[in-house]
Amino acid sequence: MYHVVYAALSSFTLIVMGIVDALFRLIYGRGRAVTKVKDPLLLIPAHKLADKIRTRQLKAEDVMSAYIVRAKEVNPIVNAVVGEQYDQALRRARELDCTLDSLSSKEIAEKFSVRQKPLLGVPLSVKEAFSWTGMTNTSGIPGRKHVRATSDAPVLCNLQDAGAIPFIHTNVSEACMWFESSNYVFGCTNNAYDNTRIVGGSSGGEGCIISTGASVIGIGSDIGGSIRMPCFFNGIFGHKPSIVVVAAAAAAVVVVVVVVVVVVVVQYTLASSTPPLSTFHHQTRSMALTEFLLHMPLSTGHANAIQQYYRSVLCYRDLSNNKGIVVVVVAAAAAVIVVLLLVVVVVVVVVVVVVVVVE
Repeated sequence: MYHVVYAALSSFTLIVMGIVDALFRLIYGRGRAVTKVKDPLLLIPAHKLADKIRTRQLKAEDVMSAYIVRAKEVNPIVNAVVGEQYDQALRRARELDCTLDSLSSKEIAEKFSVRQKPLLGVPLSVKEAFSWTGMTNTSGIPGRKHVRATSDAPVLCNLQDAGAIPFIHTNVSEACMWFESSNYVFGCTNNAYDNTRIVGGSSGGEGCIISTGASVIGIGSDIGGSIRMPCFFNGIFGHKPSIVVVAAAAAAVVVVVVVVVVVVVVQYTLASSTPPLSTFHHQTRSMALTEFLLHMPLSTGHANAIQQYYRSVLCYRDLSNNKGIVVVVVAAAAAVIVVLLLVVVVVVVVVVVVVVVVE
C-alpha cells in the first residue's frame, strides 16, 4: 500500500511540476544565463589572492579592476548589485599597491603579515542591509529609500581592518524577511544560471554575485536561512556563525540578525569567522588566516546537484506576488483535472478488459 501511495503522489507531483513549468515558461520564455568566467583572476580563492598581492605576484588594482569589469558585465542580467564604490575601491587598491611597492619584503612581512592583514587587497561585496558610509541602507524597505549610512557596520570595519576592500552593495528581500531577493526599492535579483529563476533570500544578492564570479567574498546575514538558502539556490558555500559571535550592529532590519561572511565562487569556498568557530575549517599555513577564514572545496558534482535542486516551483520569480500565486493555483487545478482524467481512462480500460474477458 505504501508503494502505491508513494507512486501516486510522485506521479501527481511530476504532473503539477510539469504544468507549473510550462505555464511559467509561457510567461517568461526561456531563461538567460550569464557568460562563463574567462579571466583566471576571478577563479582564485580569496586567501590566495591576498597571498599573491602580499608577495607582489599580483597588483591589488588589477584584481579589483577584474572584479569591477565582471560585475558590470553580469549585473544587467542578474540585478544583484544595487550600489557601488568602484572609483573609491580602485583608489584604495592603487594606494595599497604604491605602499607595498615602496617596502621591502621584510617590511611587508612585518607590517602586512597574514596575521595582521589576512584579506589584504581582496575585493569585498556587502549586503545592502549593512551600514556602509555614504551608501543606501534600506533593507529593501521603500520608506528607507532615501536613507544613507553615516558609518560602517562593525563587521565591515573588521573586514577592512583585515585588508579587504568593499566595492559593491548587493540586493536583499524586503525587510530581509523572505526567501526571494525582491523589493520595491531595487527590484528582483535573478539567478545567474537562468534569469527567470530566483536567488533565494534574504542575502540573495550576495549568493548571486558570488556565483557569477563578480565577487570572491561577501557579508550576509542569517536568521532562518538568509545565508543558507542563497547558497543552496546559487551553488556556493556559506557559513552562519554561532549567535553573538560576530557583531550584528548597524544592520537596517526590523529584527536582530546574525552577521556572517558569505563565500567564494565556483569550486572554492571561503567564509569569515572568529576564533571560537575556527575548528570548522581545514588547516592552513597561518593561524591568523585560520582564525579569519574557512577554506574547503566544493566539488563540481555538488554544485551540479544544487543546480538541479533549484529547478523547483519555489525558484520561480514572482511566486510571492499575485501573478505567481495564480499560476500555481491554476497549475494545481490543472493537475487535479489531469489526474482525474487519467483515473477515468484507467477505469474505462479496466472495464473494457473485464467485459472482453467475460465474453
